[in-house]
Amino acid sequence: MENMQQNYAKFEEMLSAHNGTVEIYGKISGISNKDSSYQYELKNVRIHTDREEIGCKAVSVVCCENMGASPGDTVAVTGSYQMFANARNPGNFDEKNYYHTMGIAGRFMGETMVITGKARFPAAAALAGMRNTLNETLYRICNEKEAALFGAILLGEKGRLDPVTKSLYIGGGIAHILSISGLHLSIIGSGIFSLVRRRFLFATSGLISAAAVLAFGIMAGSPVSLMRALIMFSIKLLAEVTGRTYDLVLATAVAAFLILADNPFYIFHTGFQLSFLAVLGIGIPLPVIEAYFSTDRKILKAFQSSLGITVLTCPVILNIYFEIPLYSPIINLLVIPFMEVMLLSGIFASIAGSFVVAAGYILIGAGCFVLRFYEFICRFFFGLPFFTITVGKMTGRSIFLYYLVIAAAVLVMALVNKRNLDENYRKVRLMKRGFIWAVAALLAVLLAGRPENSLKITMVDVGQGEALLIQTPAGKNICVDGGSTDVGSAGKYRLIPYLKSLGISRIDYFIVTHLDEDHTSILTEIFSDYDGFGLKTECFIFPRVISGEEDCRKFVEKARLLGISTRFFDVGTTLSDDRVAIRCLHPATDFPTDDKNETSLVLELEYGNFQMLFTGDIGEDGEKALIDSGLLTDCDILKVAHHGSTESTTEEFLKEVSPEFALISCGVDNVYGHPHPLTMERLSNNGIKSFTTAEKGAIVIRSDGKNYEIDTYLE
Repeated sequence: MENMQQNYAKFEEMLSAHNGTVEIYGKISGISNKDSSYQYELKNVRIHTDREEIGCKAVSVVCCENMGASPGDTVAVTGSYQMFANARNPGNFDEKNYYHTMGIAGRFMGETMVITGKARFPAAAALAGMRNTLNETLYRICNEKEAALFGAILLGEKGRLDPVTKSLYIGGGIAHILSISGLHLSIIGSGIFSLVRRRFLFATSGLISAAAVLAFGIMAGSPVSLMRALIMFSIKLLAEVTGRTYDLVLATAVAAFLILADNPFYIFHTGFQLSFLAVLGIGIPLPVIEAYFSTDRKILKAFQSSLGITVLTCPVILNIYFEIPLYSPIINLLVIPFMEVMLLSGIFASIAGSFVVAAGYILIGAGCFVLRFYEFICRFFFGLPFFTITVGKMTGRSIFLYYLVIAAAVLVMALVNKRNLDENYRKVRLMKRGFIWAVAALLAVLLAGRPENSLKITMVDVGQGEALLIQTPAGKNICVDGGSTDVGSAGKYRLIPYLKSLGISRIDYFIVTHLDEDHTSILTEIFSDYDGFGLKTECFIFPRVISGEEDCRKFVEKARLLGISTRFFDVGTTLSDDRVAIRCLHPATDFPTDDKNETSLVLELEYGNFQMLFTGDIGEDGEKALIDSGLLTDCDILKVAHHGSTESTTEEFLKEVSPEFALISCGVDNVYGHPHPLTMERLSNNGIKSFTTAEKGAIVIRSDGKNYEIDTYLE
């Protein structure tokens, strides 16, 4: 595994040094359509630059149009290398890690593609063509939202999913139905087996159904959950044909071994983890739990199964979404029974509709009804309190203890089962229930984690913009600004995931230093989808000096409509929380300027002996006004104004505040050239060590009121 990481690093280093067009040779193993582009996965790849040849296992090639190639074809591609993006903050999606776990070394933007050899086995190309035909048929026989859902559930095409519907499925804990898995195979495989068994012998029927399931797997793109299910389905069929006993746990182990032998990085793939944990939950603890509760009611058994899988996969879910879908066991209990109807309706409708559209319209009706029922159920529970509980990402230690508690609990229940205690005795029933409640309480404590007991300040990397989070020891969460001009949906993809990874679902105060887009675009996102973000904001704070401006009045009105209070700060206004005090030093209401940046709020945070200065986007005039006011004192850390622009951070100002460290929020290779070399020179000449988000990603300061430390996410 270490060798593979080294190979990826070498691959990236060599191609990053080459800025021109390269030639890529390989065999197409998969094709997907997303966001009006086509993504081709190539295996057994050779890459030619003007200096050397590089070989790797697999790459991704993105083209703006369908290049006419099919799976199994060997192709020659010209294009440019594009690095996978690292996560810039904790909780953000790590594109590089995601693709590397799937064995894909890099991505290229394809310009031309020439087929140098057709597939030796035309079946793969035929299945790919069938997949495209079925997908196109779905869009002809039902509306776009439902067609996208059917495409994801039946064919693994997730590129066109409606984001609101996807969020509902995630919140309801039923996002698993959007991924092709063993449930799909069991329904398809058993349906075909029952159909052909009427005319053929047992062994022949098994082979036909196995071939059909294999063809479906190839057509759907073979995600890791489907690979696991295919291997286990084949083992089960082999056991039945040969008259052997099928062992679920052993089959799971064989599937894991075969998948990891091909790509060890799959051990870090969340699809791998969820798929195998769910199966192991059915194979190991579920029989013990069923015997422990000894009920004959089918609905209770189904609930036990759903709850058991939810509990076992909870740490993985939290590491992806950072939230617990509280009603998931109940929603799954309502959803799963209708899966077969929906799947069969979609399969038969897409096949029939490819020949006669009217037949597709008729057959798709039942499936569409089920999908609408799913959405209704999710929206109903969404309206209930605690639809999701934001817990945050679990630490490695907590995950270890969590599964240790589960293992110990299952062992105790197995020992109790052996004793055959008479449940007619009230004490026995109370003892069993008390033990379960004790285990549940212990797991809840491990899920909740430990709150911060010190001051924590994070400069979140939002690209060319600014967003800071202050977490006080008393549990208050305060944001200072939130915006970006070079990262689309910076709230959705940068700030909100970071907050959720910390278990934060409420912002007590959102301070807006001024109204430039690079400081407020995230506010606009929050206002446009307040419920969808799942982030409750109690109060917005604006500079009093701009309270009469039209843009400010619009923000205030939007906040009022959402039930969020607003406050205005000027010089002397203080926000206090236990030992943490945030004082406004600038601007005074009579500060004379036409430059919006100069009216930025300047805030001094004090916690014991620790002090930090937040300067918004003030320039030289604002800094001079602060110096003349006599309010400035020495600080430990300076948040550098205006992203390190040369118009701020003057020599006089630096001598007045004399910080030890300076933090600068700016985008990688931004068009403004921030931070300016002259600004960096002034900081260095004054003995001030600087950190930029462009180089370090998120920057975190922790202080106990006496000492402080600075950590960075990337280095």
